[in-house]
Amino acid sequence: MMVEEVEGALNSLLERLREEGLIAAVLRSSSVPVFPRAYVLLRAVEVSRRSIGGTATRSVHEYELVFEGVGADHLEQYGKVLKAALRAYRMIRDDPTLGIRDAFVDASPVELRRLDLADQGKRAVVLSMTVRVSVEEPS
Repeated sequence: MMVEEVEGALNSLLERLREEGLIAAVLRSSSVPVFPRAYVLLRAVEVSRRSIGGTATRSVHEYELVFEGVGADHLEQYGKVLKAALRAYRMIRDDPTLGIRDAFVDASPVELRRLDLADQGKRAVVLSMTVRVSVEEPS
């Protein structure tokens, strides 16, 4: 299924955004109070097998790349997370294999959603990008 490899590749993509200065942190296990930040969430994995000239396992993974910005200036935070999300979109479109060479991998961003929150005078902007990843591995 290659879940760990795909999730690792998506985290590496977010690390590149951090290195480019588009986000301040990539969350992997605990919350860091710096913004803008991003993280990867696995939503679902579907697995099937096929036998045409050999047996292969196909899986379709659905991930969310979540970009969060918090601050007094709502529009500034929106601009920052949008810039990071659009850069991630371009990176995935430029290399849909996500750099994985051990199997056939085809990643595609399929949706971008926005959520606005307010708490104690600060406003948060959350952009969530759904990325669908098809993986086919020979068995």
